[in-house]
Amino acid sequence: MPIRIRLGLLEYFDRTQALVDGRVRPEGLDLDITVSSHPGDLFREMVQGERFDAGELSLSTYAIMRSRGDHRYTAIPAFLSRNFRHSYIFVNSASGITRPEDLRGRRVGIPEYQLTGAVWIRGFLQHEYGVHSRDIRWVSNWNTDVDARGSAPRLDLHLPSDVTIEDPGGDSSLGELLESGQIDALIGSTMPACVRRGSPRVRRLFENYVEVERAYFRKTGIFPIMHVFVVRQDLCRRHPELSRWLFDALCRAKTVGLERLKVTGHLACCLPWLRASLDEAQALFGSDLWPYGIARNQRVLDCVLTYLAEQGLTRKRLSIEKLFEPIEEVVHA
Repeated sequence: MPIRIRLGLLEYFDRTQALVDGRVRPEGLDLDITVSSHPGDLFREMVQGERFDAGELSLSTYAIMRSRGDHRYTAIPAFLSRNFRHSYIFVNSASGITRPEDLRGRRVGIPEYQLTGAVWIRGFLQHEYGVHSRDIRWVSNWNTDVDARGSAPRLDLHLPSDVTIEDPGGDSSLGELLESGQIDALIGSTMPACVRRGSPRVRRLFENYVEVERAYFRKTGIFPIMHVFVVRQDLCRRHPELSRWLFDALCRAKTVGLERLKVTGHLACCLPWLRASLDEAQALFGSDLWPYGIARNQRVLDCVLTYLAEQGLTRKRLSIEKLFEPIEEVVHA
């Protein structure tokens, strides 16, 4: 009899849609899939509600949980969310900030300090530009939505003594504080509404962010991972084949999605030069521009685990082997 699995996913039309609509059916499993449009809601369910048996989780949240001895979940190396983050540093136009080094001593908003996107940003600020976390006055209302009011933290954090996080007070969102100049800059994982509507009071720090991110990849070989796929560890122990079945299904679903992007007769999404963009990306990243598995992501994982330890979010530098289920990796075209 198939194993019934309650699965929580974010809304991706390409890399998981074939799993959601049934074109890909995992061996030995009966999936009850819930699709969420908001990462924060899904992650809170995974961490606090325990509604799901498997699903997507913030990489940093997962690593922090494991470093504290919370082994409810174990990960398999299917990385459903990746994103460069140079384009997610926004500054007030009157702040005088024109380069990363100008962030020293400034008040910088951050939705949640442990956000994986924020970990990556702080990491490259430190290693590429010499701006350490302790050099910045952090401001947070603990809501993953930069345009929302304050919220309760998803995790209790134990940060280094030289890192300070201020409560902004009042009833303004971080986006509103940025536009009004009450904070000098804002980093996170989404674009604030004031930027989307073209407010002259705010702008990106890296306005040529595509060029900067391409140069970063050429230099480092890193395409930052944001989310991991986790499974309840007790289920994996009862069903040793479970992680293999899920990994294979996620790989096959991704392959279906990438092949759909290559169809030129009718475009898979509303991007007029979709195929040209895909060709350009594959020229830079290779034919599998979104790799799963440990072997092809060793450098990226080593980097983010180092950042998490440096920033005091994990109690020590975690090893890749202790975070992921041992899966024999098969290359999926």
